[in-house]
Amino acid sequence: AALFRALHAIGLVGQGWNPDSWTGFKHERAKLYDIFVQHTNNAVVLAGDVHDHFAYQMHKDGQTEPIGINIVAGGVTSNGWGGYAGSAFGGLGANAYNYFEESWVQADPYLKYVGVKDK
Repeated sequence: AALFRALHAIGLVGQGWNPDSWTGFKHERAKLYDIFVQHTNNAVVLAGDVHDHFAYQMHKDGQTEPIGINIVAGGVTSNGWGGYAGSAFGGLGANAYNYFEESWVQADPYLKYVGVKDK
């Protein structure tokens, strides 16, 4: 329950959940986005080691047109969020992960895929 309270509080203030990710480096991210816009056509960023799987559209602040995609692969030996969520979901069954993942997608219009259960 504490995990969900913390995530909810982070969402209320609009802070990214991980300061060691794209959300934690706003200035540096803006510089990279400028480079992408000037020198690429639909950039692809591959990242890893965040323990789960994600696919995002990248957008410059305030712009609707994507400048590329960010594909994040989780570690194959990591529990990721699924390790925490599994015990929280208890008897809710297999669909609980689907609801958990879908809530992330609904909260972020640029997030197109999230995988926290299966590695």
